[in-house]
Amino acid sequence: MQVMSIISTKGGVGKTTIAANLGGFMADADLRVLLLDLDVQPTLSSYYDLASRAPGGHSSYISGMAPPSTRDIQPLRGVLA
Repeated sequence: MQVMSIISTKGGVGKTTIAANLGGFMADADLRVLLLDLDVQPTLSSYYDLASRAPGGHSSYISGMAPPSTRDIQPLRGVLA
């Protein structure tokens, strides 16, 4: 497993756009991709249609406290046109 992080303390430099595009390209290349937007103003979810949302946010989802029906992660295929 390889981990890639896109980090900057400066806002408005394109971190989310870069992450969304790289993730989409990797998914299109049949690679397994997990994108996490842990910003207090998460906008990554606006790039993709989500199958479900964890009612308590990312901390509930990661800790397993989200309801079982929201723990199903669907693979992304052909998300960028």
